[in-house]
Amino acid sequence: SSYSSRCCVPTRNSVNQPNKAMQLVLAATVITSAAASHTNPIRRVVSLLQAMQDKIEEEGKRQDKQMDKFICYCKHNTED
Repeated sequence: SSYSSRCCVPTRNSVNQPNKAMQLVLAATVITSAAASHTNPIRRVVSLLQAMQDKIEEEGKRQDKQMDKFICYCKHNTED
């Protein structure tokens, strides 16, 4: 049938939507970078370190959640 041959083929609009989103993200990054280039270099380093700290803390929380789920799984699915 014609539907089955077309179901997995992306349409022009579906291909362009991620491109538009990516262009917006790129534009925001360029604007942010331009604004950041006028700031104090030490402030930029501090900001980068703070952002890194936030990402690491968030990653740690995600890992803790995964570990808790794994421990619960092990407790309930092992034979004693």
